[in-house]
Amino acid sequence: MIKKYKNDFSSNYEDLKTYDTSVIQHTIPMISNEKPVQQNLRKIHPNLENQIKSELNKLLKAKIIFPVGHSRWVSNLVPVRKNNGDIRIRIDFLNLNKACQKDNFPLPPMK
Repeated sequence: MIKKYKNDFSSNYEDLKTYDTSVIQHTIPMISNEKPVQQNLRKIHPNLENQIKSELNKLLKAKIIFPVGHSRWVSNLVPVRKNNGDIRIRIDFLNLNKACQKDNFPLPPMK
């Protein structure tokens, strides 16, 4: 399937299509009166620091992420090692997910 639709998949960040944030804006519906959470900073192993900075710079350059001046919600980065040894960056959105309104019509189970 990947071979058949190879043009629909991306192998690097530069191939991903981004959007103009001045045109498109996404808001997350929150539960009313939910207090913002700023997670305590987690320590990152010093050996991973350069890999994480490199990955963040790739994401910034590809315009997948962008700097935010301030936010009342702060979540930690979670570095995950790929099979090839590279680092994939994830975010711990546990607190934010708890404060989000749930969909009235959830997706059916994927088979």
